[in-house]
Amino acid sequence: MNNMHGARPRFWTPEILSEATKGVSLGGGWLSTGVAIDSREVKPGDLFIALKGEKSDGHDFIYEALKRGASAFLIQEDPDSLLERKGWDFPLGGVQVEDTKKAMWQAAKWIRKRLPAKIIGVTGSVGKTSTKALLGHLLSAQAITFFDEKSLNTKIGIALTLMRASPECQFGVVELGMNQPGEIAPMAKDLGLDYGMITMIAPAHKAAFAHVAQIAQEKFSITEGLSPQGSLILNSDMPFFDLLKGQSQHPIFSYGKDAHADLRLIDWAVVSRDSSIVRACFKGENPFEFTMRGMGYPRAMCVLGGLLALKIMGGDLALALESIESFQGVACRGIVRRCPTKENPKDQDYVTIIDESYNASPVSVEQGLISLAAYQNKVGGRSIAVLGDMLELGDQAIAFHAGIASHILDSRIQGVYLCGPLMAPLRDKLPSALVLGYAENSSELAEIMLRVGVLPGDILMVKGSLGMKMIRIIDDIMNHFEQHIGEQKEG
Repeated sequence: MNNMHGARPRFWTPEILSEATKGVSLGGGWLSTGVAIDSREVKPGDLFIALKGEKSDGHDFIYEALKRGASAFLIQEDPDSLLERKGWDFPLGGVQVEDTKKAMWQAAKWIRKRLPAKIIGVTGSVGKTSTKALLGHLLSAQAITFFDEKSLNTKIGIALTLMRASPECQFGVVELGMNQPGEIAPMAKDLGLDYGMITMIAPAHKAAFAHVAQIAQEKFSITEGLSPQGSLILNSDMPFFDLLKGQSQHPIFSYGKDAHADLRLIDWAVVSRDSSIVRACFKGENPFEFTMRGMGYPRAMCVLGGLLALKIMGGDLALALESIESFQGVACRGIVRRCPTKENPKDQDYVTIIDESYNASPVSVEQGLISLAAYQNKVGGRSIAVLGDMLELGDQAIAFHAGIASHILDSRIQGVYLCGPLMAPLRDKLPSALVLGYAENSSELAEIMLRVGVLPGDILMVKGSLGMKMIRIIDDIMNHFEQHIGEQKEG
């Protein structure tokens, strides 16, 4: 969803949608005030876009969308044939196009040409979704801003975000992802970006990129969509920073631990089980501090990137600092969850779970281990990493997984649970006493963890690629203790 509280919604009518998509109106005097591509998320008054995918066809869910209140439909199938095929007997208002996916992007470009908002595009191997959400949170506290808290970083996701954007928006934050070479530049050009940001360069999507240097160049291609007056924001601590800085034809602003960064991270420290305090400094200015929720170092870097971007975009820094602590974070990306283990729990009766179950890469796992160790040093309890396979690392996958061993040993955490076949080489490189359990999949590992013992006071960081379904482990632990508390009450 977009965060545009109080703003006038974007209205879609037969005339507007036909013009934006170059489609054919199916008639009717409908009006839509929202857009959805999933029938389960349709709200009354929404335009429902029927997308054809490999596993499902949105045209088959038009009736479900209608029951939920959809007012019109963007389709590519012949309407008469569709109604006959499905046996439906109701008028189908909306617009027909040749390809609904392409039509969405056509509509997004149409909107961008008419939208005066300053737009920043955020990309990177690590941290782009959280940085985008944090910056959107800060900007929306000061002006009408469109962004989406989910990872809508494909052409479909970005188009959906723009199609939902209020015409009154003053700022916009979009996330640009990629799986193959040549994806970012065309999107950036069509979006006409005012600002760009690269959060990190790291091994990812290695099946499509032979070298990390190629990933760096693909991320840097976001500059092809920057306006001549645009600026580029870079993480000064990332690999290839100097190379990309030297290549840029746009002004560069940087953030990180580097002494020459425009916004420098001085230090950070965990102050409780769900918050940290950060000390930073703009170049030539006095240091300042802020408190933030969530996981230490990775979250601190997201906040610094967001603060620097906000300042460059003309936002109020003082107001932004007041808004940081209210940022909850993004689901499954460093959210700290506290699980009570008994009725009427005291602080030591909770299991603290750092939910990093959405994604994993060698760099993000290393950063996570640093933060996990800091949590243990501050609040006590056992610090345990629960790690699932890091996918899409190509022919170097085994080496990358085994290479995590040194970071685990350096962190001095109390134990690890490992999940997936790619974690077997890591298991073999670690002292056996440190490996508390191993399984091929997350369901089996959850059973092992509950059998071996998850104890009150434990701090668990659960991290892995989305395909490893590490969220199951968190759910099983939460459900186990919820059931245990219920049994205590009955007893």
